[in-house]
Amino acid sequence: MILRSLKNLEKKLDNRKFFCANRKYLINLDWVDEIENWFNGGLLVKLKNGKQVEISRRQSSKLKEMMSL
Repeated sequence: MILRSLKNLEKKLDNRKFFCANRKYLINLDWVDEIENWFNGGLLVKLKNGKQVEISRRQSSKLKEMMSL
């Protein structure tokens, strides 16, 4: 358990490798297996371990730009 905010943690991580998906999740971009369009302009990211993370609309545009989608 980490007793810091995600924003604090995000500042310390390499932004080319880690991405703030929403208020709950930072994802390692090396673990992204698949990206799908989702509701209301959002995205759904499927990770290599089988977990799925919804990307907020605001963050979706940033991820699309980063990943050249």
